[in-house]
Amino acid sequence: MISTRLTYGQLMDDARRAAHQGMNTLARDRLPDPGAAQEVVSARAGLLASLGRHATTLIGSTRLAVWRASTPTRRSPDARTPAVVATLAWVDVLDQHATRAPHGETTTAGGGVAAGHWSRATALVECATDLVATHQDPAGGMRPGTPADLAYGDLGRLLASTTRLVAAVAPTEPLALRCREAGITRADVDARLPVGERLLDDTWALARTLRFADSAVADLTLARPTIDVGRGAVEWGQRMARVHARLHQHAQRGHVSVRTLHDIARLGLVTSHVLDTSGRRDHATQSPVTDHWRTVLTHLDPLRSVEPHDRVLRHDVERLLHLARPATTADPTDQQRLLDTVSTSVPLMNACSAIAERVLARSSDVWIPAPPRRPYLRDLHRPGQAARREPPPEAPWPRTGPSPSRPAGLTVT
Repeated sequence: MISTRLTYGQLMDDARRAAHQGMNTLARDRLPDPGAAQEVVSARAGLLASLGRHATTLIGSTRLAVWRASTPTRRSPDARTPAVVATLAWVDVLDQHATRAPHGETTTAGGGVAAGHWSRATALVECATDLVATHQDPAGGMRPGTPADLAYGDLGRLLASTTRLVAAVAPTEPLALRCREAGITRADVDARLPVGERLLDDTWALARTLRFADSAVADLTLARPTIDVGRGAVEWGQRMARVHARLHQHAQRGHVSVRTLHDIARLGLVTSHVLDTSGRRDHATQSPVTDHWRTVLTHLDPLRSVEPHDRVLRHDVERLLHLARPATTADPTDQQRLLDTVSTSVPLMNACSAIAERVLARSSDVWIPAPPRRPYLRDLHRPGQAARREPPPEAPWPRTGPSPSRPAGLTVT
């Protein structure tokens, strides 16, 4: 499946590449004047301040507040782990740069090539911060459905990309030398680039404590990514993934509307019918699966529940049903790509079927409305007994079998 989504790892890798390019430029070229030197110093301070905000977002402001609020006791001078102590010291040093470069500060074209590289790295880090923030609510907690690597990951795997980027820009040389060559006084250089700054030492100390782990959130994307509606095959894959994710979230909360399950059954029926009529599955094998989906829909039609249906999931299902129409894609090549994507999305459809079957079996929010009764007729049922839930079908929710093996060799689609 083709995906055009930008990941956290891509943003941070590009930012680290831009940071190294800025350092290489300073090592190779002199700064023309004091104004350019001030711009480069401001660009570095802005990048470090952005990295401090990024680290706070990754760790979580609530978690940092709890760590800082824990007071040492007599039996345990510091109950926090060495990783926590090193992280707090590192974050405190980064926070000091936030006062030197206000948030949103930009550099001009006169700042030189190095300032441009570091300004670009700052913009990429800010984008990565916004990407992580989409998985958090306004109070700082994790939203339902957040990947476990972000919600419960250890510090080493969360801060891996950030520590590497800080280590790339933390050295004060050769920036301090270039500033002196450009005409900035020693007092100004010491104020902006102090000799005793411990950022580089604290960064490497933290990296050693965290055992130089690899990033666990490199594949992290937006919590609610946009859908690429330009290509049918890509849109089908992205919407199927979102349908499965939202149904899984409903199952975790334990509240799913029967109308939402009805939407899943509609999608399963259409998917099975497309696989059957397009030749992607054997007709004798796939036709009973399609008939089974019709039976499930017949079972769900009269059922009702208090829980409202998922509007986003219903919109995705409606769009998928629209894409499945033969008249939607006129280009034969696009049709073949769409059919291939529908065939490869069978495991996701089977996973949705399994979740829906499990949720429906455990739900107590499902019933059949009582038919209207004439006011002059006596009610034969006691209160609460006027409507009974229809017994579930004998057969489980249908599943589509694995794709048949293709002949060896090259195929042209």
